Amino acid sequence: MLRVSTGLHAQTQAVAQCDLLPWVSHIFALDQTTLDAVQRRMQDVRDEAVDSPRLLVGRLAALFDVRRQQWVRILFREDVFANEKLLVQDVVRGLPAGSLLLADLGYFSFPWFDWLTDQGFFWLSRMREKTSYQILHVFVQHGTTLDALIWLGAYRADRCAHRVRLIQFEHHGKLYQYLTNICEPDRLSMSEAARLYARRWEIELAFKALKCTLGIRVWWSCDPLLVLQQLFAAFILAQVLHALHAQVAFAAQVPLFDVSLPVLATLLAQAPTRSDGQPLIQRLLEVGRRQGLIRPSRRIEPVVPALLRSYAPAPPDLPTIRTPRYAHRIHQSRSDRPDFVPRFFTFIVI
Repeated sequence: MLRVSTGLHAQTQAVAQCDLLPWVSHIFALDQTTLDAVQRRMQDVRDEAVDSPRLLVGRLAALFDVRRQQWVRILFREDVFANEKLLVQDVVRGLPAGSLLLADLGYFSFPWFDWLTDQGFFWLSRMREKTSYQILHVFVQHGTTLDALIWLGAYRADRCAHRVRLIQFEHHGKLYQYLTNICEPDRLSMSEAARLYARRWEIELAFKALKCTLGIRVWWSCDPLLVLQQLFAAFILAQVLHALHAQVAFAAQVPLFDVSLPVLATLLAQAPTRSDGQPLIQRLLEVGRRQGLIRPSRRIEPVVPALLRSYAPAPPDLPTIRTPRYAHRIHQSRSDRPDFVPRFFTFIVI
């Protein structure tokens, strides 16, 4: 797996979307997914109930490189009921300083935000409902549109150490709120933040490709060793498929998601075994235009209201850090689930 990813690095770097917030070293989407259950065909699971947690293979906690469209870190977790935040530091530890992480609300946590900032990472998240905060400075405000520096946690019992930035606007009656430790509006505008966070969805699409396009929603065997072999094979194919996806879009000079990943996989599966000397990308472009490989994407671009007011710069003496206090929340398995002995074990895939 590592050798394949390393071998593809030069190709994916050449077609990487480097215009996406270019001053950031890397942009990663963070998420996890629960793998489907195996069938009851071995002696140790034959008497299990259909909904037994022992039949579930496990969970994948992963990082996806948004610019290069490649998996960069994958943690296979045996406990399918554990909180998302459990072992999350193991997933991101060792990443290059200055990397930006995009994560959904499952990872929303004051200690997590502070730890990322202390490690030299940038992060962008949605705001969780009913989260208390205290405004330190308002860059600009017009109606429900707000760009401001805040303290997360307005009460002594639970509060962040580092100040963060709140970006808020309304569109079609829905209020959008984002949080980030990029506190300078000239480095990350409101529209850039909204468009960038929308790219977090790409790890969801990558998980979908693993399950639907590459077939790990149906396991060939219930033997743990064969299940893991199928999982590794799927990830190897996924790296190659995503690399070709980016290369086809680059060669066609179209946005990445104007190229259909499922159609690309189908065309590759139907490709002739013998080549006529024509490069693969060129052949895919010629055949694919007739078979729907390249078509307008249905992705919806976020719309941010235009601001006519100027930004008020933050005072130079505005505090950036305070003494934190975290509510003692334990990130563990759900208490309403029965205890079970997993058939697999936790390990780093890549």
